[in-house]
Amino acid sequence: MTNAFIKFVDLTKKTTTGCWDKHWDYCCENKIPFVTIVKSGSKFGKIYYDVFTIAKYERFIEIDYSSHVKALHTLFGNYNKVPLKNTFSGDRRGDFFVFKNDAAQMAEYLFDFLMVLAKQDQELFDLNPHTIDKEGCDSEGTPVAAFLEQLSVKSDYDLCSDYEMHLTRMSMSSPRNVNMYTFQKRKLFENELVSRKITKEKFNQILKSGQKRKSEIFNQSDDNLWDGYCPECALSGKKVRMKMNSQDFFECEESHLQIAKSVPNIIATILKIRGNGDFKINPPYGDPFRPTFWLCRQTLKYPPFTDYDTFQTAEERRRYIENEVEIFK
Repeated sequence: MTNAFIKFVDLTKKTTTGCWDKHWDYCCENKIPFVTIVKSGSKFGKIYYDVFTIAKYERFIEIDYSSHVKALHTLFGNYNKVPLKNTFSGDRRGDFFVFKNDAAQMAEYLFDFLMVLAKQDQELFDLNPHTIDKEGCDSEGTPVAAFLEQLSVKSDYDLCSDYEMHLTRMSMSSPRNVNMYTFQKRKLFENELVSRKITKEKFNQILKSGQKRKSEIFNQSDDNLWDGYCPECALSGKKVRMKMNSQDFFECEESHLQIAKSVPNIIATILKIRGNGDFKINPPYGDPFRPTFWLCRQTLKYPPFTDYDTFQTAEERRRYIENEVEIFK
């Protein structure tokens, strides 16, 4: 293979720009290293590699591939007097320059070298097979315990909506879409759906009713928009400013009522627990913002704190503050 810039046909070891996606898919299917040559001027070629295609997210990677490739490139560069211009990203991928006439041979060497490393990497993993690392993450990088806790406190609508978004990301037909291999995270979603007895039919009903509720929110009267001032103090005719505290909530300077921006520029939630006056240094205030937040009651323990249960009237908002928010002491 003397011509480094041939079109992709049956090649397993290298290809050219323009056939990138096809070559990436081929490498993923066959669990081999992705190695390609990109033409760079009349004198040099740039070799790019990525070892994600070998194991994808199916197991942990035990070897720092890039440190080995960097040593190989340094040796090659010093011997052939090639400028040692390279980029290595973590332990997974990188690129470097070689003379154009050496590109095909160097791509062959790199592919074979990565295959040897891949075999060693598999052997190292087999000595200590594990599904969770010491940080509590799986091989996809998901902190499992924390993620499961987040799922457990989501409303049915948010759970279904987030799961649908995850499936969409997995199905995106974009170059080198690594999201399509996140099957472990998908399984965590599905286990939570099963635990709540959410069938496919119920799943569709939840999404439909949730989207209808959101539409109703957007069509509400402007009377329920937060103007940046304390809605509790407004009940007694006072206009008291709210500023950001150390928890990133807006807190009233007098009553210490707290408001969380649950959905940027759309939803603000009146929290049931009051603040303690621990404000940030030079904190931003709520009132300079143009009123675009609809006020909601808190229905969830964790962010976003609400399942979009907005107040329909000022009287409804007053009753919530008086009966459900922590009593001001």
